[in-house]
Amino acid sequence: MKFAKVEMSNSDVMEINYNGINPTKDQFEAYLKEVIDMVEQNPGAAQLYDGTNIKLLPADLRIRHGKWIKENEGILSQNVTVTAIIIPNMLARMVMRGIFLI
Repeated sequence: MKFAKVEMSNSDVMEINYNGINPTKDQFEAYLKEVIDMVEQNPGAAQLYDGTNIKLLPADLRIRHGKWIKENEGILSQNVTVTAIIIPNMLARMVMRGIFLI
């Protein structure tokens, strides 16, 4: 099973829906690759991250996610017009804020 479903819902919005599993490192790396590939293939698209079903990631994957954001900052800022993140769980929201600080 994949960690997240990454797809273009229409020509302008990339949707990322998490499957509610704790990913392995390989699943997480595949997810990161899928996201950046989709960003590069669809410049100018908005991103919608639906974290309704997301599980808290282990520390090593949270750190990896933060580093991935820094590694791909140029590609993301050039190709993504806006990012919206839906995370109803307050604890998960706080963890996500920490990822952005890495």
